[in-house]
Amino acid sequence: MEWDMVGVIVVLAGLMGTVCVPVVNLTKAISSLTATCKALETRVAAMEEKSSRNHQRLWAKNEEQDGRLNDHETRIVRLEEGERK
Repeated sequence: MEWDMVGVIVVLAGLMGTVCVPVVNLTKAISSLTATCKALETRVAAMEEKSSRNHQRLWAKNEEQDGRLNDHETRIVRLEEGERK
């Protein structure tokens, strides 16, 4: 009778070890992935902010250059009209 009880305890301990070890490993992996995802979210948000600022700067420069090109075009048209007269 005692050996039956010992056998049951050994089987239950083996079953717990078989189930608990993978669960603990999965929990560690999920925790690691969660931390990695949070860090990635922070980096992506920072990159989006920087990208937005750069795009605004580029569009402002583009608008400035458009104005200068229009001014040059006006000057060229005036020069050409002056040569025709």
